[in-house]
Amino acid sequence: MQLISLLSFNEISTTTITIILFVLLTLLYFAGFKLKRWFIKRGTVEENSGLGIVEGALLSLFGLFIGFTFSMASSRFDHRRETIIAEANNIGTAILRTDLYPDSARTEIRSHLKLYLEYRIAYYDAVVDESLIKASLEGANKESGIIWNIITSLGKNPENREATLLMVPALNEMIDIVTTRESAKNGRVPTSVLWVLIVLSLCSSFIAGYGTRGKSINYVVSLFFIVMITSSIYLIIDLDRQRRGLINTDDANNKIIELREMFK
Repeated sequence: MQLISLLSFNEISTTTITIILFVLLTLLYFAGFKLKRWFIKRGTVEENSGLGIVEGALLSLFGLFIGFTFSMASSRFDHRRETIIAEANNIGTAILRTDLYPDSARTEIRSHLKLYLEYRIAYYDAVVDESLIKASLEGANKESGIIWNIITSLGKNPENREATLLMVPALNEMIDIVTTRESAKNGRVPTSVLWVLIVLSLCSSFIAGYGTRGKSINYVVSLFFIVMITSSIYLIIDLDRQRRGLINTDDANNKIIELREMFK
């Protein structure tokens, strides 16, 4: 279990991963270059030799894999964002349809919807605190259950039947989207895929260093190569962590926060 915890990216900040990766890439690049110089001194390889097909194949594989992983992270990010906006629309629809009921019932339903909304806002604000996430989910489930009981009770009155026929589908969608959003939150790029990506990047850096021709390293080119690899992997990890980092779903979540205005 401890090994699994160490191999998990969830407990390590994106910045920390990026810094460690940058250092390792730099060290391996220079290690590859020094190894080749050592082989040249021993006469094992020629001055301008490289790894040829092996070098090209590995770098091509790394390029394909980084594109595949980026596509995976990007599609998951878009799905999470769309789910949040869908939930904002569902809650907004439920709030509007309370106007179909008499004032006494409308006031009671809206009071519970207001509490439900606050729990859903707290769900996002919890970021990665599992205890707060669990508390917000339980609170939202409790309030949605209360609202459902109120609506079904009102629906038994013939005068409220038409309003209930419109309210029930909206309430169903509002409740169901919670499960969809929780599933989207947990739908991350598999840790094993990220580890393969990092291992490939380290191997590529070593191969690139080994393939350097000449007696010295072009520091501008080598630095550019390492920075591009590090930036690409940072972007992928950041996309996969929608609640923290530079790329997040705050703009989508603001649509849910804006629903507070409907209770004023």
